[in-house]
Amino acid sequence: MEIRIRFKNIDPVSHSSVEQRLRALFDERLRPTLEKHFPPASLRLFAIVEKSRHHQHLYRVALRLHLPPRKILVAREDDFDLEVAQRGAVAELERQIRRHLSRMRHEDAWKRKARRAELQRLKGELTTSPPPARRNFLEAVRPQVPRLENVVRRELTYLRATADLAPDYPTVSDVIDETLVRARREWDPSAEADRLFRLLLKHMIDVLAEEVVRYRNSEEAASLEGVAAADALAETGEDWRLEYWQPDEVLRIEDLIPAQQGTDPEQALENEELHRFLLHALRRLPLRWRRAVTLVQMESLPAEDVAELLATDPKTLRQWLDHADAFLRALLEEAGLELPSERRPVMASLSAEAPSRESEYLPALEEMAEGEEPA
Repeated sequence: MEIRIRFKNIDPVSHSSVEQRLRALFDERLRPTLEKHFPPASLRLFAIVEKSRHHQHLYRVALRLHLPPRKILVAREDDFDLEVAQRGAVAELERQIRRHLSRMRHEDAWKRKARRAELQRLKGELTTSPPPARRNFLEAVRPQVPRLENVVRRELTYLRATADLAPDYPTVSDVIDETLVRARREWDPSAEADRLFRLLLKHMIDVLAEEVVRYRNSEEAASLEGVAAADALAETGEDWRLEYWQPDEVLRIEDLIPAQQGTDPEQALENEELHRFLLHALRRLPLRWRRAVTLVQMESLPAEDVAELLATDPKTLRQWLDHADAFLRALLEEAGLELPSERRPVMASLSAEAPSRESEYLPALEEMAEGEEPA
């Protein structure tokens, strides 16, 4: 396995120790899996370790892995701590390797089928509730669905962008189905709307966390479900049909950009550029930081409620928000984009500008309210 490491703006004195640490991470996290499935001589890994010219405390680690016959995986991590950036980049590349191997085995096909059968069963639970109780719950939850749908769409987009979930499942409706079933079991008819929305968010986070675990442990999930994967990898690599295959629901970060308001085309273009940059930058944040930012600064939820949702305390949540804001400001500065006021969080500019879309889930709620199980 060929490994090449380049340094940019890094003190030459530390080159040896940084390279030693990176190679140790490669050997520990990547080499055993790669050499189990590919000829070692065919593997090439290139790394760039860089210190920002614009922010003296920001580091970037970029990795490019060449796999036979013609597959290239790319991972990048930015952080104020070089050690964290190294671990993050290697962890991201490891996720992409697992995902690539899974697709080579065609595991994604049978996993989708088995999981969706389970989600369909859960969806049926709502239709088996007594009609009055079901209607009351669905009437209470209906006003929350468009907002929940936006949050789910955003979470799925970022989890797929970071290779933590498959590109086509679960869908937005899959997550909402399971979220509603779980929330129905705990729903208090006397609860106010804000409390119900927090309950939905709590279960949505749990559902997504479980889906990520399932995806990361695909081989273990396969054995539990009693489904056998292919015995060996295809010698020619990834099936050519995968190059043309597209998932039923493609979620892109660009789709999260809000519609620009106002009549000044130049200002609208500048706003779109800023929003595009910030939304892409969010995927570089640790998961907990990103969720703290999106729920507090974009969804305008009280920090105390978000701390409870993310299983932490308000002080730690505030630290996550401060770290995330400093990180995003550094990226804006490095890109030469205008920085907001120090008193205004970077992501606050997107707080009231979520993409407007008609809820795709409301027709399904109407069917469930009438007691018909959606197809």
